[in-house]
Amino acid sequence: MDSRPVAFFDFDDTLVFGDSMLHWQRWYARRRHLWGVGPWIWLSVAMRLLGKPSVWLKRAYMATANRETPDSRTNLVRQFSREFLSQCGLTEIIDRVWMHHALGHRIVVVTASPSFYLWNLDDILPPHDLVATELEFHGRNLWNLPRVSGHNVKGEGKLNALAERGCTFPMAGSFAYSDHISDAPLLEAVEFAFAVRPDEELEILARQKGWPILRPVEPWGEGKTRLAKLFWLVLGPLGPRWPFLQLPKGKGRRRLWRRWAKVLVKTWKEASRENRQEFGELCRELERISTRLKGAAPRMARALVEKPLVHLGHPAQPGLDRIWATGQSLGLAPEALDALQRMVYQAPGCESARLVPASVSSDGLFQTYRVQRQSGSDRVLKLLLPGAEVAAELDMEPGVADSLVVHDQVLRRAWEGLLSELRPTFPLECDLPRERRIGRVLGDLFRGRQEGIWIPAADLVADGGFQGLVMEATDGFTFSSYLAYLRETRRLRDPKAEPTPDYIAFAALIANAPPLPQDRELTQRLWTLVSRSWYERAVWIALSGVQEVRVVPREDGWLLSMSDFAGAVEFPDWCPHALREWDVVCPEGSSDLAALCRAMGWGDHHLEAFHGRHRELVEMVWHPILRGSDATGFAFDDWRLDGRLQSLLGVGHQHENWPVPDPCRSVFRSLRWLRRGLASIGEPGTDGSGVRNLAST
Repeated sequence: MDSRPVAFFDFDDTLVFGDSMLHWQRWYARRRHLWGVGPWIWLSVAMRLLGKPSVWLKRAYMATANRETPDSRTNLVRQFSREFLSQCGLTEIIDRVWMHHALGHRIVVVTASPSFYLWNLDDILPPHDLVATELEFHGRNLWNLPRVSGHNVKGEGKLNALAERGCTFPMAGSFAYSDHISDAPLLEAVEFAFAVRPDEELEILARQKGWPILRPVEPWGEGKTRLAKLFWLVLGPLGPRWPFLQLPKGKGRRRLWRRWAKVLVKTWKEASRENRQEFGELCRELERISTRLKGAAPRMARALVEKPLVHLGHPAQPGLDRIWATGQSLGLAPEALDALQRMVYQAPGCESARLVPASVSSDGLFQTYRVQRQSGSDRVLKLLLPGAEVAAELDMEPGVADSLVVHDQVLRRAWEGLLSELRPTFPLECDLPRERRIGRVLGDLFRGRQEGIWIPAADLVADGGFQGLVMEATDGFTFSSYLAYLRETRRLRDPKAEPTPDYIAFAALIANAPPLPQDRELTQRLWTLVSRSWYERAVWIALSGVQEVRVVPREDGWLLSMSDFAGAVEFPDWCPHALREWDVVCPEGSSDLAALCRAMGWGDHHLEAFHGRHRELVEMVWHPILRGSDATGFAFDDWRLDGRLQSLLGVGHQHENWPVPDPCRSVFRSLRWLRRGLASIGEPGTDGSGVRNLAST
């Protein structure tokens, strides 16, 4: 008997968008040019409205596949799974499946959909068990409806089918994910239930039961999704395309940006009114537009909504395990998937590895895929999205993503400061050879993982106009989610406080992991990661977002992992020495200090503003990030947030007499985020070595 924890996943509208039967009918009709299938669908729906049971409708839908032989049906299903179904996945939920797999959980897909077109889900998921409705085909005509063999795996039928597979309910330490109220019996039978994009009835039940509600990002609103399904029923294979296969360009892109800006302004207004419900709806709308735009939109949305998000909270999103605005993946054509597989073969050790075509994460510029190897640990392919670099360049042009519609001065300053920071950094993010080189430098610093820090190795690959990095897979969870978990743990020391559903679920997710870092150990390792590289190799890791750092539970202990170095700032080689003796290396009148400023992005007009004010310029450049020693690392001179740092992060970018360089501003933001995040989980203190850390409370 398998004693591992079990994670049950529904399929339709939980792992993929929409109804998989509609996907199959549409794809099959187009592939076989069955343009007359529409009338059969209309007749089937009419019979359902006249009283035929839902299982009869399922049989009628699948009767169009009667014309296939078993071998041809198998080949078609293999193509359908790889070319289409894998491109319709809900990225965030698929990533969660891989997380359960990495933690040693057993994965079970239990769905009412027919099993004959779902047997090849290895193109989407890790090793799993499938429990679905079995159909037996007979005859070659439409009226030879396939028979249901066994249970119609829906509602109570799911529990019955699972019981026949050896599952005993209620099941302790189990998880379940579903979108429909018909799965309420299964959700109530497990210990940890999740509602994924729930219908109205399930959402009410989830709030009553305290189940977390997951709302993965999608490019369409709920109303438009239902309309697309209706068009499919009416138009058959001539219905709408699904999913989207390219980024919007030209005028269409500019129109989407104007809509994006209006929604953002409304979001801030509702946040100021503390209208949590409307704020949550607008956040989801902003997510949908951002994931459709890609390019600069997702990270701009995340950065500009961060302030009201912190103050109000996102009422419909779990706070422990989700990165906001990661975005739905971009669908790729079959020939593009072939090119990605060839790219995988180029990486050392991956000569016989297999690419899983379903994306596990997607942001504005990159998309990540799992790579399964026959021996050894898995890899991931970090793909630079086709057209994303051009889209980001267009987004940064004047008049596209500008803050012209903004009247709120705080939002305008934050918006303009963010644009000035992103314009020079997007080309660096798309420079994959640079990212690989910095990764190797940092990998040399943190060898063997002895310090609990892991820099995954990366190999540059390219084929058919695509380029990307094949990297070691970091099967962990985001550092931000772990900080939120620690904050909740601290809050629950109050006997009157009660845990949230998100906290309970996250605690269950890591229950079988080895002891994870807290307090002093966590702080010391984090500061080592972000400061040691600076004074050894003149590279400062600027965290442009908390998603770059992950906590990786392993049998031999936990690791902090970082694999995204797009935000790393490189300085001249002599800078580490200048940190110790700046008054010797950078005396007044020397050109070294000016070279340092230019390396950080300063222009001649910035330096001219400090002509004759050498001492002020030194304090500007070195304070507060460059004070320290080899023992302390280069953090804050004291733990309290410096007023000057606050100005740099806030309106300092707008001061005419205070030209803050963009890369330096990124470093300031990273340090401020770390200070706030670490201070929120304990009281600050200092150990004997002088490293800033948190004393146990």
